[in-house]
Amino acid sequence: MMRFNRLMSWVVLAGFIFGVAGVARAADESAGRAVALLPEAYRADVTRALGEAGKNQAELIGAIEGVKAEQRVGVAFLIANMPLRDLTSLSKDFLVENVTLAYAAREASDWAKAIPEEIFLNDVLPYANLNEPRDSWRKDLHDRFAAEVKDCKTPGEAAIKLNAMIFDVLNVHYHATKRPKPDQSPAESMKATYASCTGLSILLVDACRAVGVPARTAGTPAWTIPQGDKNGNHAGNHTWAEIWDGQWHFLGACENSKLSQTWFAGNASKADPSRVENRIYAASFKKNDVFFPLVWDMSIRYVSADDVTAFYIMRRSLKINFEGIKIPVHLTMRLAGKIVADMDVNSTASIVLAGNKTYQMSVTTPSGRGINREIKLDDTNDPQMTVILDGVKADAAPKPLRVFILAGQSNMEGHAKVSLLEYQIKQPATHDLFKHLEKDGKWVERDDVWIKFLDRKGKLTVGYGSPKCIGPELEFGRVVGDRYDEQVLLIKTAWGGRSVYRDFRSPSAGMPADAVLEKMLTQAQKKKPETTMEDIKKPFGAAYRDMIKEVDSTLNNLKTLFPEYQGQGYELDGFAFFQGWNDMIDDAATAEYAANMAHFIRDVRKDLKSPNLPFVMGQMGVDGMNPNAKIQKFKQAQAEAAGLPEFKGNVAMVKTDQYWDTDAEAVFKTGWKEHQEEWNKVGSDFGYHYYGSVKTLSRIGEALGRAMLELRHEEANAH
Repeated sequence: MMRFNRLMSWVVLAGFIFGVAGVARAADESAGRAVALLPEAYRADVTRALGEAGKNQAELIGAIEGVKAEQRVGVAFLIANMPLRDLTSLSKDFLVENVTLAYAAREASDWAKAIPEEIFLNDVLPYANLNEPRDSWRKDLHDRFAAEVKDCKTPGEAAIKLNAMIFDVLNVHYHATKRPKPDQSPAESMKATYASCTGLSILLVDACRAVGVPARTAGTPAWTIPQGDKNGNHAGNHTWAEIWDGQWHFLGACENSKLSQTWFAGNASKADPSRVENRIYAASFKKNDVFFPLVWDMSIRYVSADDVTAFYIMRRSLKINFEGIKIPVHLTMRLAGKIVADMDVNSTASIVLAGNKTYQMSVTTPSGRGINREIKLDDTNDPQMTVILDGVKADAAPKPLRVFILAGQSNMEGHAKVSLLEYQIKQPATHDLFKHLEKDGKWVERDDVWIKFLDRKGKLTVGYGSPKCIGPELEFGRVVGDRYDEQVLLIKTAWGGRSVYRDFRSPSAGMPADAVLEKMLTQAQKKKPETTMEDIKKPFGAAYRDMIKEVDSTLNNLKTLFPEYQGQGYELDGFAFFQGWNDMIDDAATAEYAANMAHFIRDVRKDLKSPNLPFVMGQMGVDGMNPNAKIQKFKQAQAEAAGLPEFKGNVAMVKTDQYWDTDAEAVFKTGWKEHQEEWNKVGSDFGYHYYGSVKTLSRIGEALGRAMLELRHEEANAH
């Protein structure tokens, strides 16, 4: 019996051992499958981290499997770099929510999309700054503040706005003793209503990250000023935020200041790089050999940091002049492999760097050509350097055409007579407005801007409006042509007497209600009894279809239309629309205009296969600042369409009433026929055609062009 019991014990033990081994094999297989989903560069580190996670391994594997494929690099980065305390405790749901929301914020603005990957991973994606408790703060802070910064043009602008408002909104302010502890999480600070400089900085950094702004905590264990000074600079430790806006800037949390213009800049400039306690550190989620000294718990060594002391004590404003090329280039500066500056520049870049360092500079053109150069900065104040890019330009392949579409009715056609322009260009009061259009007694033809207007084509010059007239195309073409180094093509599709209600009615708007069509048919048959319902429906959308057909035909026959075309392809860069009279005079059309215009914009983008096509519309400006009730109502409908939330940042409206020619109006109202000589000096058509004023049509064209560049986040060249 004893032998039997001993045997059974061995059987049970063996079963347990083999069972444990089976579970281990299953866990290893699960981890292996998850790791195989990740970029190869992270697999070794993630495998190690999963091994250290213990019982929490399944949560981390769930996070890897629980995000979209394109977001797994983010999960991999976090798992590979998170400290042991997080490897063994963070849940799948916590990580998936954090990663998903961080990537969503990245897609919310053009500036967020442009942030370099390594900056996004290290300074937007992380869920923590230092050793604070791990809160699920991202959704709360995003929901509170994303709408407040949606119109900001840069991450720096967004950070300054957040810093000015979040502490009052959240009711959190500084107090040296009333805060429960120095290293509070956002939730802890909001509960206590007080925080240290560290707690405030963590809250600001997290609010920035929640809306896509790269930010990190920075600070020093101790200033080199032992007793403080009369200017209010205190002794001891201090923590603040650093904000990425093309390069790192510093900002005091809950303080009213601009980037890198804070009260502690003087203190920071006196930091001592030879002493660990007097250096300046910027927290880094990515592991490295430097740790952030936490004065409240010096035993903690898992918070990594970059030693950024040199960027505070030896700040040098490097000015780089680019010669030999006009197109924007992309500039990246690295120090010891890490990005310290990344931006698009035209001719000059100014960057604040640390002196006595060697940097790796990369300059890339839009075609992908570029140069790499090593730059060593000494301790010279505000050094300058010149980069010659002639070789880059000579080697670059022809870049795609930049194509802009101009559409509308008679005022996009243009009814300002060339004869009026010929007169005004000679007059002292108006010569400067038009002098760029003429050279050596001839109208300038722009080699760098082509135009196709229905049956006419060629180099942009005077006369591409209605016959013997100009329209908005002339100055629109100048603005975009001056801005770009690439060849520009304007495709103009405009016909007089067209409405969005009928002629430009786009597919998704559908046909008017049956009752409306039946009423139209009845009225038409009174004049022409043989009229059919098909006859009534035929004009609806006809101009829209012709417009799309004209654009497609032009783009499919570029070499035939413009022999100088080198086959380099094209990019649709914008759509300008100037129309309205025929909708304004019809109350039913005005009532539907906002909805029909919204359909038009969506359908144009769909049919031209350009979902993000910048769209500029000219608001009616007839009668200037004193429009009648019908015009005012119609202008409101136009503004309603342009102001729809889905068009924020991608549709702009130009108020053309500001360009109304009051000189022409005055003569017209006194009787233009009776004052023909005076009239020929200021106008050439009726009020619904803006009196055929060359000043008005030119200024409208320029305004449409400038609005287009602004939508594209580009600046017009000086004129």
